[in-house]
Formats: sequence, C-alpha cells, structure tokens
Amino acid sequence: MNIDLSFIANFFNDVGNILTSFLTWVLTGIAELVSGVLYVIFDGFFTVVLALISAIDFSTVLTANFGQWSSLPVQLIYLINAVGIPQGMSMVGAAYVIRMTLNLIPGTISRV
Repeated sequence: MNIDLSFIANFFNDVGNILTSFLTWVLTGIAELVSGVLYVIFDGFFTVVLALISAIDFSTVLTANFGQWSSLPVQLIYLINAVGIPQGMSMVGAAYVIRMTLNLIPGTISRV
C-alpha cells in the first residue's frame, strides 16, 4: 500500500508560510508604530529647542554690544554687519547647542 503524504507536507509548508508572512506583517507594523512615535517625540523636542534658540537673537545683541563696548568706527561696524559675522556667530552658537543637545541622547538608542 503506497500512500502519498505530500499533501500533508504541502499543507504544513503553506501554514508555515502564512504564519511567517503574518508575523512579518505584525512586526513591521509594530516597528512602524514605534518609529512614528519616536519621530513625533524627537520632532517635538527639537521644535522646542529650535524655538528656544530662535528666541535668542544673537545678531542684534552682538551688534549692540559692539557699538556699546568699543569705540569702533561706524564704517567697521557696517562692514561687520555687511559681511554677516553676527549671523554666522549665531549659526555656530546654534550648531553647538544642537550638538550638545544631541549628546544627551544615549548612544545605544541612536546607533541602531
């Protein structure tokens, strides 16, 4: 008596493929959900940091201090403003603040 049991093997193979596909789908959905939640958290955090940095206007403070603290000629103050040194210094200061903020994130989380 010769019984062909290949349909049982095919059945379990198909069930295994369905379970694998379902598990992959579920885990992908969970990963997307966690990714979305972390994106919203980090986006809100960096929006707050950006708002705090934007609230401080380094260029006017620096220009006013140059005018008050030293006896620089008006032409030199104009040149400093025309070249954009105060704006550049505010960009560098903001970059340092952002970099220091990013250093607060543990390495195990950011190096996935």
